[in-house]
Amino acid sequence: MRPFAYIGLLLLLLISCRNEESQREMAIATAHPMATDIGAEVLRKGGNAIDAAVATHFALAVCLPRAGNIGGGGFAVIHFEGKSLSLDFRETAPDRAHRDMYLDSLGDPIPNASLYGPLSAGIPGSVAGMYALHDSLGRLPWSAVVQPAIDLAQKGFTLDKQRTEYLNRYLDEISYWNPNGCAYTPQSKEKWAIGDHIRHPELARVLKEIR
Repeated sequence: MRPFAYIGLLLLLLISCRNEESQREMAIATAHPMATDIGAEVLRKGGNAIDAAVATHFALAVCLPRAGNIGGGGFAVIHFEGKSLSLDFRETAPDRAHRDMYLDSLGDPIPNASLYGPLSAGIPGSVAGMYALHDSLGRLPWSAVVQPAIDLAQKGFTLDKQRTEYLNRYLDEISYWNPNGCAYTPQSKEKWAIGDHIRHPELARVLKEIR
């Protein structure tokens, strides 16, 4: 799986509210503490577990996109108000995809065509999936569960040791696919350092459109 391509990612998120009305007993587990904090704050503001899950998903798209995204897809398995539900919002192939799309005129495989470039991308399902969950089961307004991710993208966050090492590990690949630079490219130096601040203004603009 290529990092930062946002294709085919699976969000692993656990949210539990034992007392739905009082919100006094809750547990949230995600792959990044900032996303966990955002989910908890949504619960404290009167949101239910679905609101928290959606807000956390969009937050992960900002601070840990390999665990949450707006350009890939995933699954939701839910036990909510006595009902067990599931939703498949995996990305799908484009309408014009066909079995020979990765073969050249001689019928031979084109190296890496399924891994790099436009033909490697699927049609995302994650935003539609989050909207479907919220539209069916959410309590707070849609804008209220998307806004925390927008704020996080605009203000940015500090890189810890794990995130710094991960970004630097794939920096050559990031630079190759973004020759003019991007949010994941360090400014005025070769590599990221622990404690550096990273912002995502372009992602914030996209999230505003989603909001």
